[in-house]
Amino acid sequence: MAVRLIVSNDNPGGELKSGDGGGTYGSMEARVAKLEGIAEDTRKTLETIQRQLARIDTKLDAKPDIDKVYKAIFTVYGLSFTIIAAGAAVLALILR
Repeated sequence: MAVRLIVSNDNPGGELKSGDGGGTYGSMEARVAKLEGIAEDTRKTLETIQRQLARIDTKLDAKPDIDKVYKAIFTVYGLSFTIIAAGAAVLALILR
């Protein structure tokens, strides 16, 4: 059942009347003010979350991606095996 709100000129208190003729919705201003306060708190919370996400995004941009990590690992292993092979070749020549 939907409730239709009707503002009446003969309502001196300025309260909203319900469509069924059964009275008014008292203290609407206080209820709306409370909802506006909640909306403001929500806006501030969302702004804080946006700032935190921006900081996280900046930090992630500075971190290497997985391809760079793999390339670094393969480079280190390749150089290590090259040095070991060269050392073994030099040692073989010396011991001959």
